[in-house]
Amino acid sequence: MDNPYQFLPDLSPEEYEALRESIRADGVKVPIEYDEDGLVLDGHHRLRAFQELGITEWPRIVRSGMTEQQKRDHVLALNLARRHLSRGQRQELVTRMRGLGMSTRTIAAKLGITHPTVMADLSAGKYLPPESVTGSDGKHYPSQQPRPSPAPHVAHNSGENEWYTPAIYVEAARRAMGSIDLDPASSHLANKTVRANVYYTAEDNGLTQEWYGNVWMNPPYSQPLIAQFSNTVADKYDCGDIEQACVLVNNATETSAFQRMLESCACVCFLRTRVKFVDMNGVASGAPLQGQAILYFGKNTDAFCKEFSDMGRILHAR
Repeated sequence: MDNPYQFLPDLSPEEYEALRESIRADGVKVPIEYDEDGLVLDGHHRLRAFQELGITEWPRIVRSGMTEQQKRDHVLALNLARRHLSRGQRQELVTRMRGLGMSTRTIAAKLGITHPTVMADLSAGKYLPPESVTGSDGKHYPSQQPRPSPAPHVAHNSGENEWYTPAIYVEAARRAMGSIDLDPASSHLANKTVRANVYYTAEDNGLTQEWYGNVWMNPPYSQPLIAQFSNTVADKYDCGDIEQACVLVNNATETSAFQRMLESCACVCFLRTRVKFVDMNGVASGAPLQGQAILYFGKNTDAFCKEFSDMGRILHAR
């Protein structure tokens, strides 16, 4: 993309042909807008049609004294007012806006959609072909593409079987937090139980994605991933990116990862029995060699205690 303000998806061939025929039949009605440096802010498709139709004169508007952000906001407002984006076009736009450095909450506000929709669009946007977007500094940056993860998110007990959390723990966490907005270390099969609004697979690499809302996490049990995910959930909670989290891990209190989470969580349920993880066929046969704990990050400790007190002893971390 040669112009930093041409970040909306292109018109479909049918839409462009209709625009060109309208200009051919009715002439030029809408001015092309430029910034003070001569870059086109609005009217890329019209300009292309002018050139194809041999039109050499057209009305112009020059916008001066605008910041880069104001220019982008202006372009976005003009285009959204007269364009209906398909789901795929919206996903492409959300991905490009994220590539321009906009936060997901800013994108949601500007497009008039919910934050979970933005997160879902970014996750779905991995189908987009590799391309680059041009930032306001004139440099080209790759659009958001899925990054490979060094290992699957769940522990492997033997062979190629993955092991998933039994629904009883997931549903207790859902009731305690009110919802599960995000599972940053999941899979398509695991999310049939978790039912998170947004989830990241090993291919998405949740460590590189944006976290928000109420989080459920059963992190990879291999190093260094378990430490990385444990540190990340604590950091995300401390900085306010997430509101609540329930994290199921081995009760390895001697590890730095567990200790890091203890620094930020509100309370911990040390489960009375070992979790019998479920295999890919739904059979609960993946009992680990040590016990587990569920750490709660958030302010609603009463709800957490209500849901988990029958499952084990709860200790308040602070």
